[in-house]
Amino acid sequence: MDVTVTKKRDWRIELLRFVATIGIAIFHFEWIYIGQPIFFRHFYLWVEFFFVLSGFFLAKNVKTADEDEYSSLKYCYNQAKKLFPEYLIGFAFSFIVYCLVNNISEIKNVIYLLWQSKWEIVYMQLSGIDPTAPMINGVTGYIPALLASGLIIHYLLNNYYKLTLNLVSVFAPIFIYSHIVNIYGNLSQWLNYENWYTVGILRGLAGMLLGVLAYEMVCYIRSSKGGCSYCRIITLFCLIMISALVFWREHINFYDEVLYPYIFAVCIGSIYVEKAREINNKIEHIILFCGKISLNIFVIHYGICYLLKYYIPEKRYVVMAPIYITIVLFVACGMEIAVKHLRRIIWKQ
Repeated sequence: MDVTVTKKRDWRIELLRFVATIGIAIFHFEWIYIGQPIFFRHFYLWVEFFFVLSGFFLAKNVKTADEDEYSSLKYCYNQAKKLFPEYLIGFAFSFIVYCLVNNISEIKNVIYLLWQSKWEIVYMQLSGIDPTAPMINGVTGYIPALLASGLIIHYLLNNYYKLTLNLVSVFAPIFIYSHIVNIYGNLSQWLNYENWYTVGILRGLAGMLLGVLAYEMVCYIRSSKGGCSYCRIITLFCLIMISALVFWREHINFYDEVLYPYIFAVCIGSIYVEKAREINNKIEHIILFCGKISLNIFVIHYGICYLLKYYIPEKRYVVMAPIYITIVLFVACGMEIAVKHLRRIIWKQ
């Protein structure tokens, strides 16, 4: 979900970004098609990864950019602008799926549904303005939550950097995560009315603040002698802990999940301490492309789950999971072409 553009993308982070998105896609496949999460029951936590990663790049950009009094609004606007073509295509695709699955065919009913979905089109899905509005693309409510969180964190960093770094980023995530888990039961409680402005934005704030800490950790380690030597070990430890979400899924409870945003932050920071090693150019290009289409995967996989459930129901997991991933990747790659044309039409890029 992170949309910050850098001059040179790190293939290690792009690979992790791709894995994170596929993990979210598989989680929803199990939840929607199978009826319950089986192997990837904790993988909605990868949403936290994107919040942390966004906070990391946000801290980096704020520290190196010349800011003015409207910089936070500009930042939020630019992020929304970058996301909108993918967001809009994802909405259009999900809208068609919604009509097919719910047998909405008459033009007047389609137009009425489109009118009901007006808030979602303008990043206000699950905002609470209209709690009766349908959810067309069930996962994209976290995108406006990301934008709102980014606006708040950007303002705090731009105006109260030391306060945000030394106090807010340390204590706020603890309070937020403990509050969500104890009030809602887990970090991903889905509430039609409250998700956007409470659970969604709160998760965004907590995750992005941890990203800020991760960036400062990188700056500190780079400035100290000998600190880099331990980072590969730390990265390996974090990856082992992340793999535990699958292999020890039965033993991880909802309170244990609160640990994972911190693991993501440490993992991202430890990766960025050292520059990426050079790898085969073709392999690097493939990895960078996979990272590039991650947002496409995120906004279209939800609709594909419902299409498969509607047209090819009750098939075996081992048969449908590879088919599902293949379709998701194929559509995401084709979507990349559509995104380029849409950017030219909307933003003249």
